[in-house]
Amino acid sequence: MDSNILVVGQMAHGSSSSSNDAVWKKIWLLDIPNKKRHFLWHICQNCLPIPDNLQKRRIPIDVKCVDEWVKKILQSLPPKDYKDFAALSYEIWGNRNDAFFNGKARHPLTLVSYALNSQVTFREANLQATTIQSPRHSSVWSLPLASHFKVNFDASISTIYQIVGIGVVVRSCDGQFIAGLSKKLRILSSAELAEALAAREVALLAKILMIPSFILEGDAFSVIKHISSSDEILSDLGSVLEVIRITLSAQHLADIVWTPRDANKVVHCLVNFAKTSSLLESLRLLSNN
Repeated sequence: MDSNILVVGQMAHGSSSSSNDAVWKKIWLLDIPNKKRHFLWHICQNCLPIPDNLQKRRIPIDVKCVDEWVKKILQSLPPKDYKDFAALSYEIWGNRNDAFFNGKARHPLTLVSYALNSQVTFREANLQATTIQSPRHSSVWSLPLASHFKVNFDASISTIYQIVGIGVVVRSCDGQFIAGLSKKLRILSSAELAEALAAREVALLAKILMIPSFILEGDAFSVIKHISSSDEILSDLGSVLEVIRITLSAQHLADIVWTPRDANKVVHCLVNFAKTSSLLESLRLLSNN
């Protein structure tokens, strides 16, 4: 650990190519998104446009940064926490830029929750991408148990247009379509929060339609796990989850289950419709039966 810190410290003052390569290899081995790897590399290279570096470029600015802060933080962290440090540092830097240039800043607890959730989402995405079945058979939607309904949900985000598309489908035990929802929310959200918002729509729709015993099914494993748990999360995600739990507690919920994405295709079509439609904010579909 001390040798790692020594290398990082040397880099800030100009080090050899071999030292740079050694640090880069350590960063490259971290199981984090590439943008966060490069962000860590820029920190180690002292390349971020912080006051000290801006002053070196002869830009008038008051230097108030603490020297070697990266070195001090890394000295206190075990290697297993490097990934969380990278994720949180990335969010703090982005929040700083939003506050400075756009006048918008997120609450510190929201930053922590978003950083940790982004790590979970990244690991789940990698796990699904590296899971290879031979031969590969697409999963299909399955019927619920007799006398039960099944409600599937899905969500997707467009960071460019700051839109969340939501889809919900209600089907009977014999697979008959009962109701559906396609909705667009004009907010900027994480993938996990978007899925939670879709689950909230399920809870509200089930309440309005007074659906008898039903199974809640989605392809976002972390959201399914959160809804099933009673753990408190201090963030926007936690607030949405609390609404879901309270609403579902007053209904006839039989089970909450995860399903592969391939088995959730119908709902995904409604999600895409919501994101691309310029005419509707919300569309509810009801069976003639």
